[in-house]
Amino acid sequence: MYKVIIDNEEIEITAADINAVDMVKTKNGGYHLLKNNIAYNIEYLEEDDLHKNLKLLINGTTYNLTIKDEFDQIVDTMGFSSSEDELISDIIAPMPGLILDIMVSVGDVVEEGKSLLILEAMKMENVIKASGVGTIKSINNKKGDAVNKGAIIIEME
Repeated sequence: MYKVIIDNEEIEITAADINAVDMVKTKNGGYHLLKNNIAYNIEYLEEDDLHKNLKLLINGTTYNLTIKDEFDQIVDTMGFSSSEDELISDIIAPMPGLILDIMVSVGDVVEEGKSLLILEAMKMENVIKASGVGTIKSINNKKGDAVNKGAIIIEME
């Protein structure tokens, strides 16, 4: 189940809802959607993959969307969501899991949105990304390590 926040209004969308939509890509790069016999012309105006935000033009009206998948909802429930203004120095395991891959090395300078590691938790692969700019100070685990919730995996400065 997905939670979609459209201009501060939250709706829930299931896989069945998604499958019920008839949508095709148009020649200009947008989409034409047909739902309940109503036509919608959709254009992407802006996309922020890190925060899962979209700005769409739908039938001439601009909408701001935030999409939250199951993992985002779990993180919100656990209280690990961080505000955009908050600077973090360490990458902490949001839940117990197994490190499948580490994509950085000590000394690397990372930008906001850079993929740092993949943590398998609850049978899902979760890509942990940098929430800001920083330098990798140390990596406390390696590929294949099991980590507990709250474990410091990567230290940043």
